[in-house]
Amino acid sequence: MCIRDSHSMIQKSISKQFGAKGMSYGDRNAQLVVAYLVIYQEPGMTASYEDYFGYGRDTEKISDVAHTRGSLKNKRPDYFRQAGVLIDVIDSSTNKLVYRNLAKGDVVKGASAGTRAAKIDAAVGQALAPFFTR
Repeated sequence: MCIRDSHSMIQKSISKQFGAKGMSYGDRNAQLVVAYLVIYQEPGMTASYEDYFGYGRDTEKISDVAHTRGSLKNKRPDYFRQAGVLIDVIDSSTNKLVYRNLAKGDVVKGASAGTRAAKIDAAVGQALAPFFTR
């Protein structure tokens, strides 16, 4: 599967999470905009996919921090693959950040589409849970 499939799964999950709280997601006139950054890591390597994150949102700084914490300072003795989703909720009228959170976990090599979708849905739910409970 490619990153495009992951984006589709993330967007479906965000829509489901917002819909479950009676809030719309993705409408042109929405009061809140949701942006997200996907981060993928292996030992010594970090990649970020900012297609749905926007410009001027500190992507490089976030990726540097993620690389330092997740790859360089990681004490795991095993070979690992991990991915995370950083979710921002932005006030559309002021363009101010109102919420940011990250959820990450290990990537399961060779996982089925259903397993990937479930893991992505769980990560999105974890990242957004504090937003909905505040």
